[in-house]
Amino acid sequence: NMLGEEIQALTGSLQTARDELNNILQSMTDSLIVVNPDTTIRTANQATFELLGYSAEELRGKPITIIVQEEEQKLFHGTGLEVLIQKGAIRNVELTYRAKDGSKIPLLFSGSVMRDQAGTMQGIVCVGLDITERKRVEHEHRKLIVAIEQLSEGIFITDTEGIIQYANPQFEKTSGYSRQELLGQSPRILKSGKQDTAFYKKLWETISWGDIWHGRVINKKKTGELYPEDLTISPIRDGSGK
Repeated sequence: NMLGEEIQALTGSLQTARDELNNILQSMTDSLIVVNPDTTIRTANQATFELLGYSAEELRGKPITIIVQEEEQKLFHGTGLEVLIQKGAIRNVELTYRAKDGSKIPLLFSGSVMRDQAGTMQGIVCVGLDITERKRVEHEHRKLIVAIEQLSEGIFITDTEGIIQYANPQFEKTSGYSRQELLGQSPRILKSGKQDTAFYKKLWETISWGDIWHGRVINKKKTGELYPEDLTISPIRDGSGK
């Protein structure tokens, strides 16, 4: 009777631990898929079903390659799979899943090999973070950079200390300095001496308060030639407004 009670208590504890683990997996916002050694899908969490539009029944037992883009399926076949098994894990690889409706979902993918106590492979745990929004933002940034690079107005960006971090081609052309010569420098290299200390004091007070400064300045090119410039200086703020 005592043995039976101990077994029952142990079984209850195991079931509780299993239920807790399942609750954790199902509450994850990242996609989690457990793949068998033959690379068929053993199980997946709710985030995976919502992300891909499949039900548990539609995925269970299917090859993982049905949701992986063709050019990336090599990760789960032949040499790619051998490398994964040998390394034991891969971290933060960009991968694309294919949803049930055919849409492509970019993910930051990590895979870890599961082994038993004897070291025998039991499967692969696949975790994917949906980076669709990050990709969209990156695409918008690329478009913005292309637009800035092609502007007919000169643009340069400094850090909070006034050190140049970026200059577009038109600013290189106007100033006569190459981008390499400008980066890490202060805009003071353009000073012509035609503006007095009070002028720059007012300018810095304006932008230090986070306001936009407009004005006309006389600057000096690399060649020493002076040129007038209508200048606008605007602050760049982070998400907290700093």
